Formats: sequence, structure tokens, C-alpha cells
Amino acid sequence: MASSINETGIDEEFPVAGQDNDSQGFRDNFSKIKTALGTAKSELTQFLDEGARKDQDNDFNGNTLSNATLLQVKDKVFNTGNINTDSSINWGNGSFQNVTVSEDVTLTLSDWPESGDLGRIILAIRADGTSRTINWEADNGGVIRYSALWPAGDFNVSSLTNPIVVEFWTNIASDWGAIFRVLVRFFQTFDKPQSPFLGKNRIQRLHKSHLQETL
Repeated sequence: MASSINETGIDEEFPVAGQDNDSQGFRDNFSKIKTALGTAKSELTQFLDEGARKDQDNDFNGNTLSNATLLQVKDKVFNTGNINTDSSINWGNGSFQNVTVSEDVTLTLSDWPESGDLGRIILAIRADGTSRTINWEADNGGVIRYSALWPAGDFNVSSLTNPIVVEFWTNIASDWGAIFRVLVRFFQTFDKPQSPFLGKNRIQRLHKSHLQETL
């Protein structure tokens, strides 16, 4: 986007030294300078209001960021705090959320992007040391389609230190997919499995099997 500032109309040779100069020339130059400054102010105001800033958070208002190379870009972690009643898990709070429950609850997936845009969320779910049952729902009557490895029966969580990690995603606002990752401890490699569900190859098979189901 080019600037609209017009400096070409300003007579830089005026006034001429060593002779009388018509005051109209001063007025013309002053008028053009004032107009250019007004344009500059408007453009700078727009830039400060809408341009990306390094000294504050930026909201791109749904506009596309393209042809970019990302390096050292982190995901913001959101902590829900203790949940002891039916609650919403809001996608807008972040793509990774720590969830702790202290009662049997229903968690509703909400605030997803509009259809056509992909939204995903990873939840690390803990309990207070007592087995808790979580029912999953989607807002606006959406349907959750679980992978084959999703546990049959009740979804129970009990540990405060070993979270159950699940991932939900959708590109259709009323249709969600889910992957279940069981007993994956943070800061732990997958090279030394501790259960039939752990291990690098097992996790890879989980993703592959789900992709085959959804393609």
C-alpha cells in the first residue's frame, strides 16, 4: 500500500533569495504542507491502530497471514482452574489447555472457528486424586466423532500428576473429530513405553489409523 502523501506540489525553490517574493507563494506552500501533514497524520493513526506492533498483543481480526516462515512460535497455555460443575471448554482460550476436574462433569466444546477454517485443541486432563467421569458435548448440537482408540464406556480420569491428553479438531462448526492419547506424561520421551498405549510407534499408529478413518 503506497502512501497518499503528496509532496510534489510544494515549491522547494520558493522563496527566491535576493528578490521580493509574492506572499501568495508562501500561502500556497503552507497550504500544501498542511495538507501533506494531515495525510501523514491520518496514515500514521491508521498504522498505529491497525499495524502489527512488537510492544503489545496484536489482533489480526481474522485476516490471513501468508508466505511467512515461523520460528520459535509458541502456543499459549490456558489453565481452566478447578472445574467442579458442568462447564464449557472454549477454543478461543487457547489451543492447549490444562483441565482439572474435582467432580463428575459435562464439558462442552465451544467457540470454534467458522466452518471452512480448521480449529484444534489439546486438553491435558487431571483430577483431584479421585476417579471422575467426564461427559463430552459440543455446542449448538454438534456431533463428536471419536477415533477407534477412544475408550469404550465412561471417560474417567483420576490422577493429578499423570494427565490424560485428548485432542479435538474441526473444520465444520457442527462436526468434531477426536483423538485419544492415553497416559502421556509431559517431559517424557516415547522411546521407553510404560503401557501398551505408549511408545513412539504406537502413537504414530494412532495418528495413521485415525487419518485412514477420516479420509
